[in-house]
Amino acid sequence: MKFIICFIILISLSGCILHSGPDEDIHFVKIKQLKNVSGSYINKGKPYHKLSYIVFGYDPIYSLSNNKKIDHENIDIINISTHKDIVQVEAIEKECIVYKKEYILDKDFKIEDGKIILKSEFHSLSRGPGDLLLGPSYEKIEIGLDENNNGAYRSQEYIAGLAVLIIPIAGSSTSDVRFKKLDVSKKYSTCYTH
Repeated sequence: MKFIICFIILISLSGCILHSGPDEDIHFVKIKQLKNVSGSYINKGKPYHKLSYIVFGYDPIYSLSNNKKIDHENIDIINISTHKDIVQVEAIEKECIVYKKEYILDKDFKIEDGKIILKSEFHSLSRGPGDLLLGPSYEKIEIGLDENNNGAYRSQEYIAGLAVLIIPIAGSSTSDVRFKKLDVSKKYSTCYTH
Protein backbone atom coordinates (compact mmCIF):
# COMPACT_ATOMS: atom_id res chain seq x y z
CA MET A 1 0.00 0.00 0.00
CA LYS A 2 2.84 2.41 0.87
CA PHE A 3 4.41 1.69 -2.51
CA ILE A 4 1.20 2.65 -4.33
CA ILE A 5 0.88 5.91 -2.36
CA CYS A 6 4.54 6.79 -3.05
CA PHE A 7 4.09 5.97 -6.73
CA ILE A 8 0.98 8.18 -6.98
CA ILE A 9 2.82 11.06 -5.27
CA LEU A 10 5.79 10.56 -7.61
CA ILE A 11 3.54 10.65 -10.68
CA SER A 12 1.78 13.80 -9.49
CA LEU A 13 5.12 15.59 -9.02
CA SER A 14 6.66 14.51 -12.33
CA GLY A 15 5.42 17.32 -14.58
CA CYS A 16 6.67 20.87 -14.74
CA ILE A 17 6.52 24.03 -16.81
CA LEU A 18 9.38 26.53 -16.75
CA HIS A 19 9.56 29.97 -18.33
CA SER A 20 12.27 32.62 -18.17
CA GLY A 21 12.37 35.93 -19.94
CA PRO A 22 12.74 39.70 -19.58
CA ASP A 23 10.31 41.72 -17.47
CA GLU A 24 8.36 42.74 -20.56
CA ASP A 25 7.19 39.89 -22.79
CA ILE A 26 8.90 39.48 -26.14
CA HIS A 27 6.59 39.83 -29.11
CA PHE A 28 8.26 38.79 -32.34
CA VAL A 29 7.55 40.79 -35.48
CA LYS A 30 7.74 39.07 -38.85
CA ILE A 31 11.00 39.54 -40.70
CA LYS A 32 10.00 40.50 -44.22
CA GLN A 33 13.53 40.31 -45.67
CA LEU A 34 16.71 38.79 -44.31
CA LYS A 35 18.42 42.20 -44.42
CA ASN A 36 16.04 43.39 -41.65
CA VAL A 37 18.24 41.62 -39.08
CA SER A 38 21.36 43.52 -40.16
CA GLY A 39 22.83 45.70 -37.44
CA SER A 40 24.89 45.72 -34.27
CA TYR A 41 23.58 44.12 -31.08
CA ILE A 42 24.85 44.27 -27.49
CA ASN A 43 26.19 40.78 -26.73
CA LYS A 44 24.68 40.67 -23.22
CA GLY A 45 20.94 40.05 -23.31
CA LYS A 46 18.10 40.45 -20.83
CA PRO A 47 17.73 38.26 -18.90
CA TYR A 48 21.39 37.36 -18.85
CA HIS A 49 22.50 35.38 -21.89
CA LYS A 50 25.23 35.97 -24.47
CA LEU A 51 24.20 36.35 -28.11
CA SER A 52 27.65 35.06 -29.09
CA TYR A 53 26.80 31.63 -27.61
CA ILE A 54 23.59 31.54 -29.68
CA VAL A 55 25.21 32.46 -33.02
CA PHE A 56 28.61 30.74 -32.58
CA GLY A 57 27.72 27.87 -30.23
CA TYR A 58 29.36 26.71 -27.03
CA ASP A 59 32.44 25.16 -28.62
CA PRO A 60 35.60 27.28 -28.26
CA ILE A 61 36.15 30.00 -30.86
CA TYR A 62 39.55 31.45 -31.71
CA SER A 63 40.74 34.93 -32.61
CA LEU A 64 41.27 35.76 -36.28
CA SER A 65 44.50 37.63 -35.51
CA ASN A 66 46.43 35.40 -33.13
CA ASN A 67 44.41 32.16 -32.81
CA LYS A 68 43.91 32.67 -29.05
CA LYS A 69 40.74 31.34 -27.46
CA ILE A 70 38.05 34.04 -27.22
CA ASP A 71 36.17 34.48 -23.96
CA HIS A 72 32.49 35.14 -24.75
CA GLU A 73 32.36 37.42 -21.70
CA ASN A 74 34.75 39.85 -23.44
CA ILE A 75 32.70 40.15 -26.64
CA ASP A 76 30.96 43.53 -26.58
CA ILE A 77 28.93 43.55 -29.79
CA ILE A 78 27.64 41.08 -32.35
CA ASN A 79 27.56 42.70 -35.79
CA ILE A 80 25.28 41.12 -38.39
CA SER A 81 25.32 41.87 -42.11
CA THR A 82 23.51 40.14 -44.96
CA HIS A 83 24.01 39.67 -48.68
CA LYS A 84 21.31 37.77 -50.57
CA ASP A 85 20.96 34.43 -48.69
CA ILE A 86 24.16 34.81 -46.64
CA VAL A 87 24.36 36.16 -43.10
CA GLN A 88 27.78 37.21 -41.80
CA VAL A 89 28.12 37.43 -38.03
CA GLU A 90 31.10 39.19 -36.42
CA ALA A 91 32.21 39.20 -32.79
CA ILE A 92 33.42 42.67 -31.78
CA GLU A 93 35.75 43.17 -28.84
CA LYS A 94 37.13 46.64 -28.08
CA GLU A 95 36.03 47.96 -31.51
CA CYS A 96 37.82 45.09 -33.35
CA ILE A 97 36.51 42.06 -35.21
CA VAL A 98 37.93 39.09 -33.32
CA TYR A 99 35.87 36.34 -34.95
CA LYS A 100 33.42 35.95 -37.82
CA LYS A 101 31.32 33.25 -39.39
CA GLU A 102 28.93 33.00 -42.35
CA TYR A 103 25.59 31.21 -42.44
CA ILE A 104 23.61 30.24 -45.53
CA LEU A 105 19.82 30.26 -45.74
CA ASP A 106 18.28 26.78 -46.06
CA LYS A 107 21.61 25.17 -45.15
CA ASP A 108 22.38 26.59 -41.69
CA PHE A 109 18.98 28.11 -40.84
CA LYS A 110 15.45 28.53 -42.15
CA ILE A 111 12.92 31.32 -42.07
CA GLU A 112 9.46 30.31 -40.86
CA ASP A 113 6.60 32.63 -40.02
CA GLY A 114 8.95 35.64 -40.13
CA LYS A 115 11.47 34.16 -37.63
CA ILE A 116 14.90 32.64 -38.17
CA ILE A 117 14.85 28.99 -37.09
CA LEU A 118 18.26 27.81 -35.88
CA LYS A 119 17.09 24.43 -34.61
CA SER A 120 13.89 22.43 -34.83
CA GLU A 121 14.19 18.80 -33.77
CA PHE A 122 11.68 16.11 -32.90
CA HIS A 123 12.75 12.80 -31.38
CA SER A 124 10.20 10.02 -31.07
CA LEU A 125 11.97 7.77 -28.54
CA SER A 126 15.40 9.07 -27.54
CA ARG A 127 17.66 12.05 -28.19
CA GLY A 128 20.68 9.78 -28.53
CA PRO A 129 23.15 7.70 -26.51
CA GLY A 130 23.17 8.51 -22.80
CA ASP A 131 19.72 10.10 -22.83
CA LEU A 132 17.85 9.31 -19.62
CA LEU A 133 14.44 10.00 -21.19
CA LEU A 134 12.54 7.40 -23.18
CA GLY A 135 9.78 9.16 -25.03
CA PRO A 136 9.07 11.98 -27.44
CA SER A 137 10.79 15.34 -27.20
CA TYR A 138 10.80 18.50 -29.27
CA GLU A 139 13.24 21.41 -29.27
CA LYS A 140 13.03 24.67 -31.23
CA ILE A 141 15.40 27.65 -31.20
CA GLU A 142 14.40 30.80 -33.05
CA ILE A 143 15.70 34.34 -33.32
CA GLY A 144 14.27 37.47 -34.86
CA LEU A 145 13.24 41.00 -33.99
CA ASP A 146 10.84 42.31 -31.36
CA GLU A 147 8.41 45.21 -31.78
CA ASN A 148 11.21 47.70 -30.88
CA ASN A 149 13.59 46.29 -33.52
CA ASN A 150 15.79 44.65 -30.86
CA GLY A 151 17.10 41.13 -31.24
CA ALA A 152 14.83 38.42 -29.83
CA TYR A 153 15.65 34.81 -28.95
CA ARG A 154 13.32 32.00 -27.92
CA SER A 155 14.19 28.44 -26.95
CA GLN A 156 11.37 25.95 -26.41
CA GLU A 157 11.56 22.34 -25.28
CA TYR A 158 8.81 19.80 -24.64
CA ILE A 159 9.32 16.31 -23.25
CA ALA A 160 7.16 13.36 -22.20
CA GLY A 161 8.01 9.80 -21.36
CA LEU A 162 9.85 7.75 -18.81
CA ALA A 163 12.95 9.00 -17.04
CA VAL A 164 15.38 6.21 -16.20
CA LEU A 165 12.74 3.80 -17.60
CA ILE A 166 10.70 4.12 -14.39
CA ILE A 167 9.49 7.63 -13.62
CA PRO A 168 6.79 9.10 -15.83
CA ILE A 169 7.62 12.70 -16.68
CA ALA A 170 6.21 15.49 -18.79
CA GLY A 171 7.36 19.06 -19.02
CA SER A 172 8.05 22.13 -21.04
CA SER A 173 10.57 24.92 -20.89
CA THR A 174 10.60 28.28 -22.66
CA SER A 175 13.38 30.85 -22.48
CA ASP A 176 13.12 34.33 -24.02
CA VAL A 177 16.00 36.80 -24.27
CA ARG A 178 16.14 40.33 -25.71
CA PHE A 179 19.34 41.80 -27.21
CA LYS A 180 19.52 45.58 -27.53
CA LYS A 181 20.12 46.73 -31.09
CA LEU A 182 22.39 49.76 -31.38
CA ASP A 183 20.89 52.77 -33.13
CA VAL A 184 23.87 53.18 -35.46
CA SER A 185 25.69 50.34 -37.18
CA LYS A 186 29.42 50.74 -37.70
CA LYS A 187 31.91 49.09 -39.97
CA TYR A 188 34.52 47.31 -37.90
CA SER A 189 37.89 46.00 -39.01
CA THR A 190 40.08 43.13 -37.88
CA CYS A 191 42.81 44.30 -35.51
CA TYR A 192 45.89 42.15 -35.79
CA THR A 193 47.49 43.48 -32.62
CA HIS A 194 44.62 42.27 -30.42
